[in-house]
Amino acid sequence: MKEKVGRDSRMDSAGNNVRDFGAVGDGRTRDTAAIQKAVDAGGMVYFPPGVYLSGTIYLKSNGGLNLAPGAVLKASPDYGDFNAPDFCSQNSWSKNEFSTGKHLLVALEQENITLCGGGRIEGNFPAFMLLDKPLKEFMPGVYDVAPGGKLGQMLFFCESRKIRIRDIELADSSYWHCFLHGCEDVIITGLRIYGDRHVNTNDGLDIDCCRNVTVSDCIIDVADDAIAIRGNWKKLKNKRPCENIVVSNCVLSAGYACAVRVGVGDGIIRNCLFNNIVVPHAGVALLVQSRYGLESEGVAISDVHFSNIRIAESKRPFSLYLESKSLSGRKDFQQCAKTDSGITFSDIKASGKRTCFIAGNGRGIMRDIRFKNVILDYVGCGVCPEIDPETGWFGHASTEAVIDLEKTEDVRFDNVEVNIANNNPGWRYAVRAVDCKNVLLNACKAEREIVINGEKLK
Repeated sequence: MKEKVGRDSRMDSAGNNVRDFGAVGDGRTRDTAAIQKAVDAGGMVYFPPGVYLSGTIYLKSNGGLNLAPGAVLKASPDYGDFNAPDFCSQNSWSKNEFSTGKHLLVALEQENITLCGGGRIEGNFPAFMLLDKPLKEFMPGVYDVAPGGKLGQMLFFCESRKIRIRDIELADSSYWHCFLHGCEDVIITGLRIYGDRHVNTNDGLDIDCCRNVTVSDCIIDVADDAIAIRGNWKKLKNKRPCENIVVSNCVLSAGYACAVRVGVGDGIIRNCLFNNIVVPHAGVALLVQSRYGLESEGVAISDVHFSNIRIAESKRPFSLYLESKSLSGRKDFQQCAKTDSGITFSDIKASGKRTCFIAGNGRGIMRDIRFKNVILDYVGCGVCPEIDPETGWFGHASTEAVIDLEKTEDVRFDNVEVNIANNNPGWRYAVRAVDCKNVLLNACKAEREIVINGEKLK
């Protein structure tokens, strides 16, 4: 008799096979319960090729998901298959952004969790958007939201530690794809994130109040921010700075927002390195901004460094603000009192169309900013209003200066070159500084005037 050759897939080194726990993987059957049983059994959970439709899965310590190439974990189209918004005290959601606070994967106060395998996790955004009804008044060309709202962050890691995400793909979320809030010791490598360009607020990777995080060899292409570094600690049980963050060897694209955004919240962001990055397209490639709305006091930001970056196409290569200028006309407005300092840009080549702003406010402090070996190739027309008259999109403000500084101190430009395509007359200044202290330029090349506090240097 021929010996039967085989194996118990539950004992496979790849992990507990979800099919052994009743998962079907046909893209129609709800596999939530079967997947959760496999997770609760302990250790890694293995997904062979197939499409596994699921609601919220709660990950457990010392385990994770191993999705084989060809395996897809896909969000259910039914809101009732997901967690209640108040399932934990740290969860939050934005009514302004139509987020429901529901998630596909949750790791709440866990440790030693891995996502890997080469497969794909999908947010199924068409189930939560109106694909035949684009927004008209705000962000035309972007899909409107279904009456029930969007899901929340597709992956939600909260106050967890020792997280490893490698060699998987995240796609088609109706809101942020991956959110790390209050986490520690995180390694992300080989992650690919693809979000539809007609879905707003579909950030790629948001790192909020986390410590010791490395992100490398990733490709992110979304409509909103590709990577956001945040300091929003209000909801956390253990408030902590967002610190010791390294992002390297990545390709980051943002349809209308930022390739890298640093800011948001009321806490602290410090010690961040961004190196060897290509930005094929972005609204603002590199944005540092302490405060976005009246609901927060702003983040204190220090020691943030950008180096070896190629920005192929952007509206603005970079901007630094203490706060959005649009806040000044709001009721009960009080200027941001935080400090942004120790921010450097080196070995950067970028194209741009709108002014790069470096703006303090006279109350908080914007200081110690350095630019070294930076080449800016500019097209565009110079002066533009904040709201684009043709599309209705915001964020188009521009002046006669390629780099416009206001209420900033201790700024140094070393070997910075500003080139203007077709000798465009809309750009009068390469650099203009108003009400600034200690602005120094060394070995800079510019085809337009450089004026510092009314004094013409070139």
